[in-house]
Amino acid sequence: MPTFLSFKTPIRTNTQWYNNLCRLFSNHNIQAKWQREKTHHITVAFILNDLNNSKLCSNFNHTLKIEAPLQLYIDQLDAFTSQNGSEHIVYLSSKHPSSRFTSIVTKLRELFQQEGGEISADFKLHNTIARIPVGAISIEELRKLLTTIQFPSFQLEIKTTEYQTFRPRRVIGKWHFRP
Repeated sequence: MPTFLSFKTPIRTNTQWYNNLCRLFSNHNIQAKWQREKTHHITVAFILNDLNNSKLCSNFNHTLKIEAPLQLYIDQLDAFTSQNGSEHIVYLSSKHPSSRFTSIVTKLRELFQQEGGEISADFKLHNTIARIPVGAISIEELRKLLTTIQFPSFQLEIKTTEYQTFRPRRVIGKWHFRP
């Protein structure tokens, strides 16, 4: 059963830039499927094959228990087309994540690989905000529209990591970074 490891991200949807983004899509008749506020996350790894989850959770516990909350400077609002080509992903990201952030992501992905995990793709730092069907707008037009949003950079504190099954969603393990 496919599983994934993610950092839970406290993205707030009651902000001016978010409201402007919703209004922009509405004004251009773009039907977006919005990520719900409490479900925002950054996927560290998506695993296609079955693994020994109890051993992985033990390894994650060892790796994550010594870490303080992660700080991530969010300074990008952009879009890309999904791997299967069916939708555009509107996302938040960091143009220059800290070396600590990238180091932890690398460590966690290596834990999966050491246990024989088949990781579906390279890591792409993104926090999905909305999904738009490809037929609604071209990626070039969408990216151009996104540049009209006055997007303020902000610091994001990541305190929680979750490991869960993909469908149906079931949390296998949850870790909180220690201050």
